[in-house]
Amino acid sequence: MPRYARGAAGLVERVQGVDAFPDIGRYQGPAEPVYSVVFRSEELFGPSDDGIWTVRLDLFESYLEAT
Repeated sequence: MPRYARGAAGLVERVQGVDAFPDIGRYQGPAEPVYSVVFRSEELFGPSDDGIWTVRLDLFESYLEAT
């Protein structure tokens, strides 16, 4: 998971599918759901003069925490 998104609140938009979890070993890990998660720019980077925009990341289930 990108460091800038750790601990940030986002919204799960959809399930992208299932893929091998690479953090355990090069494509040898167990299969996990992958989610498309949307974050507000303010949540990730703080206020900006450029306004609010969104960042969409595809994240493995192991990276997510329920809120």
